Amino acid sequence: MMAKRITLMVLVLMITGMYFATESDAAEQWYYCKIEMVGPAFGRVYIALTDTSSSFINKWFLASTGQEKEILATVLTAITNEKAVYVYTDLSISPYPSILALYMGN
Repeated sequence: MMAKRITLMVLVLMITGMYFATESDAAEQWYYCKIEMVGPAFGRVYIALTDTSSSFINKWFLASTGQEKEILATVLTAITNEKAVYVYTDLSISPYPSILALYMGN
């Protein structure tokens, strides 16, 4: 009887751990970045960014599909005005993470 309880408790803890591990693996977050380069290639818009807190340096990203023109316009405006950008992305995607949202910063 005691062995069944212990087995059940271990099973519940393992399932709970798997659930929370899956939830915490989401790597999407905001980064404040300097724009290094931007341009089109192979039908996509590529943007090289450097995170101001050194999470990545000169890393290439893709403008998300369906938002290429808007992201490109915002990036070019930021370059013209010498502004940094706030980028929402998932760095765990390789080799070129998609930019899910992008805003011009200060």
